[in-house]
Amino acid sequence: MMESCLEVSDPQVSDTQLFSNLPIDRLQSWELLPELLRKIAIEDLIEEVAYLESIDLNYTLVEFDDLLTEIKQLSAFEGMNLGQLSAITERELKSQKFKQGKWGTEIESYFTEHQSGLDSVTISILQITDAALAQELFFRIESGEESFAEIAIDYSEGKYAETGGTLGPLFLRELAPPIANIITQLKIGQLSSLFQVDGCYTLFRLDQLSPARLDSRMERFILDELFTNWANEHVAAAEKTAPIVTDRIVYYLSRSELLISYLQQLIVEETLAAWETSSEYVAPTADLTPQERKADLFQQYKRKQWGHLLKSHFLQYKHQIDRVLFSIVQVPDLSLAQELYAQIGEQKHSIHKLAVAHSQHDTAKNGGIVGPIGLAQLSLLIQHHLTGVTAKQLSKLFKLDDDYVFLRVERWLPAQYNEQHEQMLLDRLFAQWLQQQLRQRLDDTHAISFTPVIELVDSHNANNNYSPIPVELDPDPEPDPEPTASLSPTSSFFFPKVSPSGNVIQSTTRAHDDLEPAPTSSFFFPQVVENPISTQFVSEHPHRRSRIFVERIIAFSVFFCLFLVAEIGLMHWLDSKKVELTNQSEPDSRSTVR
Repeated sequence: MMESCLEVSDPQVSDTQLFSNLPIDRLQSWELLPELLRKIAIEDLIEEVAYLESIDLNYTLVEFDDLLTEIKQLSAFEGMNLGQLSAITERELKSQKFKQGKWGTEIESYFTEHQSGLDSVTISILQITDAALAQELFFRIESGEESFAEIAIDYSEGKYAETGGTLGPLFLRELAPPIANIITQLKIGQLSSLFQVDGCYTLFRLDQLSPARLDSRMERFILDELFTNWANEHVAAAEKTAPIVTDRIVYYLSRSELLISYLQQLIVEETLAAWETSSEYVAPTADLTPQERKADLFQQYKRKQWGHLLKSHFLQYKHQIDRVLFSIVQVPDLSLAQELYAQIGEQKHSIHKLAVAHSQHDTAKNGGIVGPIGLAQLSLLIQHHLTGVTAKQLSKLFKLDDDYVFLRVERWLPAQYNEQHEQMLLDRLFAQWLQQQLRQRLDDTHAISFTPVIELVDSHNANNNYSPIPVELDPDPEPDPEPTASLSPTSSFFFPKVSPSGNVIQSTTRAHDDLEPAPTSSFFFPQVVENPISTQFVSEHPHRRSRIFVERIIAFSVFFCLFLVAEIGLMHWLDSKKVELTNQSEPDSRSTVR
C-alpha cells in the first residue's frame, strides 16, 4: 500500500503544488502531470460552458449501467474497483452529452464539408530505387505473372515490404496531398504509373475504397474531432498556468484511467531501483544518457527474469506469429467453381485473372490475394484447409457459407527465432508480470483514504489565506440560467484517444444523487489563488461552484424555516386536539356521578 505523505519538490510552487503520494518530479518525468492538468482544465471548462449555454449533462440510470457494463469488460480498466469504474463511466457519459449538446446540430454540415477526406482507403505501395527494375516489376504485376504482395515482399525497399506493400485502411485525408491526388484517380485494383517519391520509383494500387457514410460511428468521430479542436484552442494556454489543487489532483488520479499509468510507472521504477542495487546488475562500461541507462537497466532485468523462457515461449506462440500469403476464389455456383479449379490446376489461366473475372470475395479486384496474415487471425475453417498445403499448391474445394471456395498458398512466411521475436516475447512476459503486480497494487489502493490529505490541504490553504479569485460582474447582468446538472466528486471528464476510424466508447447516462459529496469537501470547493480558465471564459459570472454552494445554503435555510413552521403547526394542532378531548370527557364524568 502506498504511504500517505505530503511532498514539496519545487520551492517556486510550494504554496499550491503539494501532493499526497504524488511527488511532482515523478509526475513530470512520467509525463503524467501535464495530462492530469489538461484533463482537469478541460473538466472545468466544460462545466462552465455547459452551465452558461444550458447544455444538459444529465443521464439516466439505464444509460449509466449499460456503459458501466461495457467498461468493466475492457482490459484497460481491469482491476479497478466499482468507485473508480463509476467515475470513469460518469465522465464519459457527461463528455458525450456535452459534445452532443454543443455540436450535435453541426454534424451534417461538417460531414458535407469534409466528406471527400473521410473516405476510407486501403492501398498497396512498391518502392524501388532502380528505374529499370521498377519498370520490369510493373509489367510483371500488370500481366498477373506475380502478385503485388509477392513482388513487394521480395523487392520493395520501403517500410511496407513485410506487409506485402499494404497500407490502411485509413482516411484519404491522412495521405500526403500529392499521393491522395494519385489515389483518387484510380479505380479499385488499378495500378498507377511510376512516380518518384523520396528518391524511389514508387508504384501505387488502390485496393479498397469505402465512401464515407454519415452513420452513428461517423457521427461520434465528428463530435470527437470538433471537441478536440475546441479543447486544443481554449485550453492550450490555460493548462500551463492553471494552479494545482492538491486534493483534486489526488482524487482525479485515484478515480481515472491515469491511475493505471501512474501505478505501472511506480512499479517499474521501484523494481528497477531494487535491481540496480542488486549484485546481479552489471553496470554499463560506456557513458550513457539517463534514458539510455534506464533502457539498459530495464533490458538487463527482463533478460535475467525471463530470458530462460524465451525459446519455450517461442515454440508455444509460434503458430500465432507464423504468416501466410494466399489467393482465394469464391463463387456461388459449384460447377463454375469446379471449372475454375480445373483451369488453374492445368495452368490454363492465372488464378489472379480468374479471381478478378469471377470471384465474389472482397479481394477479387486485386487478384484474390490475402495477406501476409497471421494464421491466428484466420477462421478455423480457413486454417484447416491451408494446413499441409505447400507453396503454389491448391487446397481442396470446400463450401463456405453459401459459396464454394478454394485457396492457393502463394508463400509461407514462418516466424524465425531472432532478436526481434526475442524482444517481442520479453515484452509479452514482462507485460503479463506487470499486469499481476498492477492488480495487487490496485487492491491495496482501495483502502486508501484521502480525507487526511484534504484536511491538511484545507489547513494549508487557510494558513496562507487563500480565497477564491474575485470576479468582476457586469453592472447590469443577464439573469443566470438554471443549472442543468448537479455536480459530484466524479464530475471530471474522460476523453479517450480516438483512432482515425472513430472507435470510442458509446456514451450513456445516470442519476448520481447518491454520489453527491459533502458541501464542505475541499475537493468540491477547492481554494485557488488564480484560475485563468475562469477569468477567460466566465469573466461576467461567479464561479459555478461558489454559486451552487450559496444556492444550497439558501435552500437549506428555507428548508429549515419550513421545518420549524411545520413543527410549530403540528404542536399547535396536537394541543388543540388535547383540549377538545378533555372537554368531551367532562360531560361523561358528570353523567357517571349522577
